[in-house]
Amino acid sequence: MIKTERYMNNAEVAYNNLIETLDSCIEQAYEKAQGDKAKFRFHFLELFGKFNGGLNLYIPKFDNLTKEAGKIPQFGRLAFRTRSTVRELHGDSNRLTPEDVTSLSVELKEHDIEYPIDYREDNDASYPLKKYALSVVQDVIALGREVAVAEIAQNAENYSAENVVTLTETQRFTNAKSDPLKFINDGLEAVSATIGRLPNVCVIASDVWKILKENTNLLERIKYTRTGILTPEIFAELIGVETVKIGAASQEKDGNLEKIWSNSIVLAYVANGKDKGKKGNIFEPSYGYTVRRKDGLFVDTYQEKGGKVEIIRCTDINAPFLVGKSAGYLIQGCIK
Repeated sequence: MIKTERYMNNAEVAYNNLIETLDSCIEQAYEKAQGDKAKFRFHFLELFGKFNGGLNLYIPKFDNLTKEAGKIPQFGRLAFRTRSTVRELHGDSNRLTPEDVTSLSVELKEHDIEYPIDYREDNDASYPLKKYALSVVQDVIALGREVAVAEIAQNAENYSAENVVTLTETQRFTNAKSDPLKFINDGLEAVSATIGRLPNVCVIASDVWKILKENTNLLERIKYTRTGILTPEIFAELIGVETVKIGAASQEKDGNLEKIWSNSIVLAYVANGKDKGKKGNIFEPSYGYTVRRKDGLFVDTYQEKGGKVEIIRCTDINAPFLVGKSAGYLIQGCIK
């Protein structure tokens, strides 16, 4: 008989008394739960996962869905607009017209991966083998989540026509006369003109970032006030975006490593659940959300081979969804 034990707690996840504090991927999933009865958890769409130092955004909760399938709000451009609330004397109340919020059917997928450890391997290991195994399975799950998000974010068909630009040969950043800031500013303005809010997240593929760091126009702007080295933080200041991240993760295909993010820049307005005192929720307009079932992220262990092999397993029931295409902008063909 296979005996399965789950070690879950609303504040943390502990694994068989061998791990005092788990990797943040698990810990953060539960630290905000505090007895929550919600059936689904909604993550702000991380444009990439922990392999690239993910956004570490607050995890909002939604209390209505009880299955691995259901409906979530989908936002049109007007859903992002700030509405007038001033009422004149003897005037009518300001009424919202909810025609720009529709629903999107969602169906979650279970992702799981396990790592076997023979008791002899564990005995001879010079490092905490079970903790290492836990880190490995979590990283595999996180990488798969990043792949799914990258496919959505870099697919031009997921955007409005006016929110996608493909650079020509002379416009590409490999051209010494190209001005990357112009195309990024055009993207920022395009989103702002549509939804009334500027993007607060910028994801740059690592191959594009490699070229941007050597761009003479950009280095000229920072040479008198900076060290002359372009970093994501400095670039965020240049373009006026809160967060700039570099997509550098790779996945293996047919025995070869391929970049998950390539030849592109993504600008997006992502609902900010980090604000102190503010409880994030799925009804806040955003570029996208990653939907996770309640308690859908967990670690468990069971034994095989008469108890001589212990299996460390990580499960994550989730799926990312683009719910506000007007809040995103894609620059493709940046370098080739």
